[in-house]
Amino acid sequence: MSGPDSCTLCVAGKAGTAAAATAESTCVKCVAGNYSESGGSQTCSECGTGTYSSRAGAIACDACEAGKWQGSKGRNDCTKCLKGTYLAANRSDTKNACQECPSGKFGSNDGASICFDCLAGKASVSSVRCDNCESGKYTSSVASSGCNNCSAGFFSGIEATHCTSCPVNSQSTSMASVCTCNAGDVTYSTV
Repeated sequence: MSGPDSCTLCVAGKAGTAAAATAESTCVKCVAGNYSESGGSQTCSECGTGTYSSRAGAIACDACEAGKWQGSKGRNDCTKCLKGTYLAANRSDTKNACQECPSGKFGSNDGASICFDCLAGKASVSSVRCDNCESGKYTSSVASSGCNNCSAGFFSGIEATHCTSCPVNSQSTSMASVCTCNAGDVTYSTV
């Protein structure tokens, strides 16, 4: 009787189709985006949607991290959500899972898992950034979607968290960046 002394199974992460294989060298590593979780596999399986494998010879696929998604099978990476959007969940399989940052918050980088609050004195003008409140406007709260106007008799500078009352013998219109002296007065201090 002739034939091999023993047959060899391919280890996890590899597959082989050669009949009566007697050496591990006949096994081939699964390519990136595929895996083989147990020994003796004849073929490698594709990673499912929401997962990936970045290396050859994988025994399992990794879930896409928060901020990333993958809608196709057999992939070696995940796609980042775009700036101004976020994705808190892992293993997402659709781009639609990336949600726009809500008003008063922003996401300035691709692949965000959270959005950040605009600081006091700033407001969101888009889901990508917060801008300083202009002179004559303010916001005292974080996560503000807009700046408030200073009332007449008050003023503010850029990025203000509150409006300051005009000094004695001075006045301002609403949305003022400075106060002006009343008739007959020549100087005032804003300290």
